[in-house]
Amino acid sequence: MDVLKTFVFDNTEHVVDIQVVDDKPMFKADQIGKIIGLKQMRSSVRHFDRDEKVVQRMHTRGGEQDCTFLTEMGAYRLLMRSDKPMARPFQKWVAHVIATIRETGKYELSKQLDDLKGQNDNEKADLVMHYKSQHETETHDVLLGGFANKKVVYYGKIADLEDGTSLIKIGSTANIKQRVGSLRYGYGSFTVFRVFECQEHNGFEKFLHQHVDIKRYKKPTYNGIVSTETYAMNDGDLKRAINIAIRNVVQYRRDTEQIRDIKEIVEDVVQAEVAKVLGEKRKARVSEEAQHDSKRGHNTTLGSKIQIYAEDGGLVKTFNRLIDTLRNDQWQFDEKVYRAGVLKACEGDFIYAGYRWMQLDRNLDDDTVQQLRPTILKKNIHKGWVALLSSDESEVAELYPDFKTAAEQNGFLSLGALQKRRKKGDKIHGHVIRPWSECGDELQKLYRGTFPDKTIGGKHIRVLKMDPVTKEVLHEYETINEVMAKIRCAHRTLKSAIAKGVELRGYLWKFAS
Repeated sequence: MDVLKTFVFDNTEHVVDIQVVDDKPMFKADQIGKIIGLKQMRSSVRHFDRDEKVVQRMHTRGGEQDCTFLTEMGAYRLLMRSDKPMARPFQKWVAHVIATIRETGKYELSKQLDDLKGQNDNEKADLVMHYKSQHETETHDVLLGGFANKKVVYYGKIADLEDGTSLIKIGSTANIKQRVGSLRYGYGSFTVFRVFECQEHNGFEKFLHQHVDIKRYKKPTYNGIVSTETYAMNDGDLKRAINIAIRNVVQYRRDTEQIRDIKEIVEDVVQAEVAKVLGEKRKARVSEEAQHDSKRGHNTTLGSKIQIYAEDGGLVKTFNRLIDTLRNDQWQFDEKVYRAGVLKACEGDFIYAGYRWMQLDRNLDDDTVQQLRPTILKKNIHKGWVALLSSDESEVAELYPDFKTAAEQNGFLSLGALQKRRKKGDKIHGHVIRPWSECGDELQKLYRGTFPDKTIGGKHIRVLKMDPVTKEVLHEYETINEVMAKIRCAHRTLKSAIAKGVELRGYLWKFAS
């Protein structure tokens, strides 16, 4: 009797023809040789004993031919000779198949295939469907065993729908057996038919869910269960969805990056040795993402692409470089956009300049839509004056340049201590402290006191620019930040020059009293 079994390795299916004679399995030699990469099969099994190989006359497309089959002993002997990566997994698979046949006495599918020949057309169709179901179950079991405790993205079928499509789920997990168990408990049925191993399995899953040729088939509800990972697909749709995964999975496997790095290291070593022999200077490696486009002719790394999204998650635009987001001829934002702000928005998941921001791998297409994490609302940071109100909040007793000054003037060791008291609603020495902007027009009009210098970046102390010889004050700056922007120096450098009384940019600097 003839039994067809499927061996899966590295996302590739290999069909193996097994002959069962007297409850003993025999494997077609050329199929096993092809799977493990042995080209000279005749010479490989030429000296096998009679209990290791059997030659049978079989009907083939080219007519009747002698075909060599390997017994269990012969199959193991041949597999032990191979040093191919798949030899060990294939050996385990063969052992699993043999154990299954021994447990059942006869493989059930063999009997069903024999009975199929004597049935009418309707009965044939029923048995074909049953065989297909058995094949799917078999594939499911093999995949679960082969990818146990590995980070994977899986394709699985929940059910066949009335419109001729199938309900497919695409998900990711690091424990596929446990995950499938929970899905079967929820849906009643779930069969895995394709698995992709990749270290960045969560990112790969999000990529597939957002792909335009997959998300169009989304079916979020089935039998009252809501999911964002289920799709109604026919065979053609499903084939395209699998091909999308096949083409892109390599980008989410770290091993490919490691292999590329190793190749580059080996290449560098070889080039260094050649250059040493020839007495030449070895050229430095230039990254694929480096371009000679700087004004000084240096290599500049492009890095990731930058995408902006609407608040509802719709892709608005993809910029080729981060610097392009800062140029007005590329895009007009509602406010001035800064490099640091863009990077923080990508990491912090908040709205910046009216958009959500994401970094995109340079290898992906510009129209790739990524899954956005929930938007985080930025804390409302009060800037400007801070008012000290009377106990009944009817008048402003004093005005401070900022909350930090208000904390210091009222005996608090830190700004946080003041804010903690404010959140509780406690009065500060019988007074209420509130941002000036929240005092209302009426209170603001009644205030007759002086207005302090506004804080800019927490540095509201005036700075004097003086002649180093005459000590004459040449200019008075409102803030430290203003000086830093004018003479292009760091905050630490300026404070050090003031403290030591040394010249900076040809002048002396001093804090105003």
